[in-house]
Amino acid sequence: MNYTLFISHSSAQKPYIEELCKYIGYDYVVVDKYTFESGEELWKEIRAAIDECNIFVYLISEESLQSQWVKNEISYVREKIDEEQIIFCPFIIDEKIDINHPDIKKWIKNAYLTDHFVHPRSLARLLKKKIRRSVWEQFPSLKVQNHLFFGRDQEMHTLSEAYFNEVEYCKSSIIVSGLPHVGRKRLLREFVATKVIPGGDPTDLIEIRMSDKDSIQEFAIQLNDIVEDYSYDELLDKVRDKDNALLITVQLLNRLHDIKEYIVINDDKCIVRGDGLLTEWFLDIIKHDSLKSHLHLNVASLFTPRPDLSEIFSNIVTIQIHPLKSTDMRTLLNAYASQKGLELPSQDVNFFIDQFTGYPEQALFAIDTLAKSNMALARKTVQHLVSKFDNNYQAIITELKNDDRAFQILILLSFFEFISYDYLCRICGEDIADVLEKFHYYSLIESFGSGKQYVSLNPAIVDYIKRVKFKLSEQYKIKLRKMTSEVLENTDDKISDISYRLYATKELLRQGGAKVDERYLIPSFVLKVITEEYYVGHDDNVISLADRVLKGYHRQTYEDIIRSINYWLCCALCRKKDRRFFNEVKYFEDSLYSYYFLNGFYYRHTKNYPKAKEYYKEALDHIKEYDGDSYASKAEHEMVMVCMTLGDYDEALDLAEHSYKKNSSNTYHIESYFRCMVRSAHPNRDTLLRLMDEMHKSFDSHREIIYNTMQAEYCFYVNGKFTEAITMLTQTITSNMDKYRNYPLRSLREMCRKRDAMQIYDDVLKKCKDFREESDFDMTE
Repeated sequence: MNYTLFISHSSAQKPYIEELCKYIGYDYVVVDKYTFESGEELWKEIRAAIDECNIFVYLISEESLQSQWVKNEISYVREKIDEEQIIFCPFIIDEKIDINHPDIKKWIKNAYLTDHFVHPRSLARLLKKKIRRSVWEQFPSLKVQNHLFFGRDQEMHTLSEAYFNEVEYCKSSIIVSGLPHVGRKRLLREFVATKVIPGGDPTDLIEIRMSDKDSIQEFAIQLNDIVEDYSYDELLDKVRDKDNALLITVQLLNRLHDIKEYIVINDDKCIVRGDGLLTEWFLDIIKHDSLKSHLHLNVASLFTPRPDLSEIFSNIVTIQIHPLKSTDMRTLLNAYASQKGLELPSQDVNFFIDQFTGYPEQALFAIDTLAKSNMALARKTVQHLVSKFDNNYQAIITELKNDDRAFQILILLSFFEFISYDYLCRICGEDIADVLEKFHYYSLIESFGSGKQYVSLNPAIVDYIKRVKFKLSEQYKIKLRKMTSEVLENTDDKISDISYRLYATKELLRQGGAKVDERYLIPSFVLKVITEEYYVGHDDNVISLADRVLKGYHRQTYEDIIRSINYWLCCALCRKKDRRFFNEVKYFEDSLYSYYFLNGFYYRHTKNYPKAKEYYKEALDHIKEYDGDSYASKAEHEMVMVCMTLGDYDEALDLAEHSYKKNSSNTYHIESYFRCMVRSAHPNRDTLLRLMDEMHKSFDSHREIIYNTMQAEYCFYVNGKFTEAITMLTQTITSNMDKYRNYPLRSLREMCRKRDAMQIYDDVLKKCKDFREESDFDMTE
């Protein structure tokens, strides 16, 4: 059986057809412009094309009802429809007519429920579902693979009890929390499709994504990308203040209900916060009187909501899931192996189960590897597979660096919160499906959107790429700048791709300063740019953008976004040692952790280290009021830096070790832990050598300078060889020209002071005439 659509339409709908084919994919459609060859006997060719298709799509408009060609096609296909040789799908695409139009055939009116599809993307979404089901009929194994779901019987039962309990309260939201890759989204899809939607299918739910710096405006933009009620600029005008944004978002959610679409929200610390509370705008949606009684918001969250949430909000259901037990992993592994036509001996199954840590994708990846290669290779790569689910990306990066094309595309993806496949290929100048397939197998990317058209890089990988400062090649930089310029010049709504519109909006904010149109000054947009500008050291731009929003933005917005903008404003003022900081930090007087932390940050930058230490100690004492891990990491890291600068290495050692163990791939933590331990009363040689090796194998762009400094410090503090250590540091300092000479220079100064040999230090400093001595320097917070 073929799985192609024949699209019967009037030539007056060519623009609609262009968009429709773009979203479906040209390989799946038969339409005259793309299929039929000029010079052939057209009617004969049309009949042959219809005979080859298994779905006949009739696009009803005023013009198509009058078209003789369309009438001929409908007459020809009628007999095939009656004999069930072809699937007939009529759709009204003209908003001026309805099913009661006198020219619509009675047999169509009587036998078919014909909906309006004024927007081609909405129709494309429906037709892709039909294509998918046709493919499954032809290749049943693909259907099995898409619906593989084992080991969550208890969770499904618990979720069903909670959802159907107290039926007088309609549930508006389900929140499933757990670690990445543990199967949160899969459980949501399965539950909604089998328990909520009559005859639903898990693959039909549309995924959208929300990051920790998003707010209600980004949520509305992604919803509108599905329902297409507004143009991009029109929507921006409507969601500029929080009251209108809330109203529009509720309207868009209700429209999703009207068109029978369901969504899964991949929540990266946006909706459920680290303290277990839900963000204010999400609760405002849940409580809104205009929200229809319906399951709207299916959230897959990293963080788990507080236990009493469902008691306070009877229309929210929450459940936390954990990695699969070994028995469930065994069932999943065997089921997928059987689906792939593989029979695994029990000893091989036992080998994999013993290695796995309970993530469903581990079983799928192992069987995929086995199907493409052999058992020896699958066994060899299993440890590498396990490590990637523990967020250890160094092995993956090492492999990808051997493929420069794939590695550059990986870096390019880190520039975007998400990007469409179409625009990514346009930037790269080629089809990159092979690279994205590789990324998919490594669990580096996720696809989402109404047609899975958007690609997003795993946030942990984005953080890793930015932290080690991987550089995009000049070739891709030029293409990216050119594409961005084209988008910025298209101020009308010709470019419908929201991924690039959002990226271009950020570039506009970054470049435009005071000239930026006020409609783009949506605080959550600005916050993203402020954060990125801060991390590349553009403090003046951070301050300028923050001032523009905080002092010139007179509309209501959600306080969590304003709080974050104030935070980054204070950080930028600290780095500039601007005493205006003391006025701005008053904003945080009721948030004691932030207040003490920011004051410590200011005094650290003004080199008043004892004062900084006092404030950081107070900040650490107030960690319990906030999310322990994320807040503690910042305060601990800063305290370690201050203690090291003051020479209090023993005091800093426990904090440095704690930070390192939480994130052992972070080179800042590796270096800090090493510096504290190597100067301690009883340094552990094995630990020091391991830390040096980890630094040497890292991808930090300054790893050689740091590694050479660590070698010299080991030579001096552990082996007691002053002259050899000085020689190593001198060579490192004089052979490097950037500010990271601070690492060896600071170490040299400390060694010379201990041996009363400061003349050596002064002589080395004179050789670096272009270099300004700094006793401290800023690391990325």
